[in-house]
Amino acid sequence: SERFREYRKKVQEPMDLETIQKKVNDLEVLDPRMFLDLVNMIYKNCRLFWGDLNLELVKNSLELYERIKSDVEARREELETFQKKSYVDQSDRRPVVHNAQSQRKRQKKSDSRPGPSPGSARGSSASPQGPQS
Repeated sequence: SERFREYRKKVQEPMDLETIQKKVNDLEVLDPRMFLDLVNMIYKNCRLFWGDLNLELVKNSLELYERIKSDVEARREELETFQKKSYVDQSDRRPVVHNAQSQRKRQKKSDSRPGPSPGSARGSSASPQGPQS
């Protein structure tokens, strides 16, 4: 549509909630600051594109950013603790907890798991490991 082409001309780096969710799920967003920067980009893009033409939409996007920022700040300690405990396993891009129990479980699985047979890919039925209490 014409509106979309106009948007793409004005906004160099589009951002929306669905894209942010995908980035979080794909572990491209690794800390609260990165997350807030992406949400803030939604507001900045809205303000850039709509300006004074749709003040209600610009206001709503700012309120969205402020609400999410407030929620993230309220949970900052919890998020930072989780971030320190976790890292990204680059082989399958899933969070893995840094602790001795987790390392032993991973070692047992790799010791008991046969290698891939010729011509077949290794199965990925194992569920991602999250934080353990």
